[in-house]
Amino acid sequence: MKKFFLGLIIGIFLSFILIYKLMPRLMFNVHTSKYSFSETVYRLENSILKNEWDIQRIYDIGECLANYNYENYRNVIIFSICKADNVNAVLEKDEDRKITAMMPCRIGVYETDDGDVKISSLNMSLMSRLFGSRISKIMQNVYKDERRILSELITN
Repeated sequence: MKKFFLGLIIGIFLSFILIYKLMPRLMFNVHTSKYSFSETVYRLENSILKNEWDIQRIYDIGECLANYNYENYRNVIIFSICKADNVNAVLEKDEDRKITAMMPCRIGVYETDDGDVKISSLNMSLMSRLFGSRISKIMQNVYKDERRILSELITN
């Protein structure tokens, strides 16, 4: 019986370590762009609009850092995007409005130290599993739309 409980405790401990190590990689989708930084930003903006999403705001993080005299910044742009159908579906019920903290959706474009251009976003497929069926369905739709938006830009 002692071996069983010892094994159970070790198993739980190892599971927590595994979750701790893997979760940051699982929470985000990161793709390599086929294009330069400026071409990626241009094509992403067009693809967002073509796929009937609205761009609420485009943040130029590199420009913001330059305003504070940080000289070693890389190109970083964040698109805040939304689709009215999804927003309306989330806001219909009080109990679902808690996820407004994750709204609007964001897609980041950044340049790595070695010059690669990456596109990142929350892993909506994984996140959808954490919520009830209604919100899960909306998030799955967001994930599918995001894949369409990015399909012509990414290498993987």
